[in-house]
Amino acid sequence: MIVSLDELKRVLGLELTDTSEDDNLTRLINAKTTWVEGKTHRRFDTPIPHSQYENGGNEVIYLDWHVDDSVAADNPSEALDPTTSVRVFRRARWEKFREWEELIEGEDWERRDQAIYFLRAWQVWPIEDEIRIDYLGGYAAAPEDIKEVIIEMAMNQYMADADTSSGTSGLSSEKLGDYSYSVGSGGAVEAVGTLSNNATATLARYTRKFV
Repeated sequence: MIVSLDELKRVLGLELTDTSEDDNLTRLINAKTTWVEGKTHRRFDTPIPHSQYENGGNEVIYLDWHVDDSVAADNPSEALDPTTSVRVFRRARWEKFREWEELIEGEDWERRDQAIYFLRAWQVWPIEDEIRIDYLGGYAAAPEDIKEVIIEMAMNQYMADADTSSGTSGLSSEKLGDYSYSVGSGGAVEAVGTLSNNATATLARYTRKFV
């Protein structure tokens, strides 16, 4: 999991040795992680083999998922050697029956951070081509700001669920770390922002812009 049970328990002020809510907390972490990855169109867990298909005609191809160049990201698999984290292939769009032709890094293309550039001709990916990019996508360790978003969302849900099931116990407001909530006149929990401004900005930074 991107966020551990202990990390969420600490934020919630729960005893680490108390396992009575582990299943529920695990469910919340997994649900919020899935939501964040769906929202951003990115993977923040252990890198896994991923194939991305694009049509030619553009100067640059942006990778769907992050390529982690750290040693910790090495993930041997049948599909990709960890020492060759990105491979690029082409074939004419109207020749779907043909085998993919692998292009040579440094001669045909190069990667600059999370983008792939064509080096030949006019340095534009040939418009008649379909491009396939195979790579290990994801993070060896999730970015801390993404972890904070998942923790915030899981905490919000935990607090809302607790107050719905057990009432407000006479509390009119409570603050846990950077998260706070208040109880309206009808007894319903009113979270101060389903997502904080910081969390919203974080998701905006990571959301793939080139879908």
